[in-house]
Amino acid sequence: AEEELAYLSGDEDFKRLVQAREGFLRDQYEFELAGKKEGRKEGEKRAKEDIARKMISKNMKIEDIIEITGLTKEEVEKLKDNK
Repeated sequence: AEEELAYLSGDEDFKRLVQAREGFLRDQYEFELAGKKEGRKEGEKRAKEDIARKMISKNMKIEDIIEITGLTKEEVEKLKDNK
């Protein structure tokens, strides 16, 4: 096994193949992390919008909704208009 490893380690084509595979796996991992992060952000935004809708239904002031949810005035007004 050590002889085979030594042989393959000296093979430039094999080294390039291993490096390409490592690069692919690293890129795939980073892509998955970015997707999870984006999914979390989207989920957090939807949760804030759901809370804002409930607050709108209770006739709360837009300023209070903005302060509590962190949404922008435009986002809250859009939710209010789509009620």
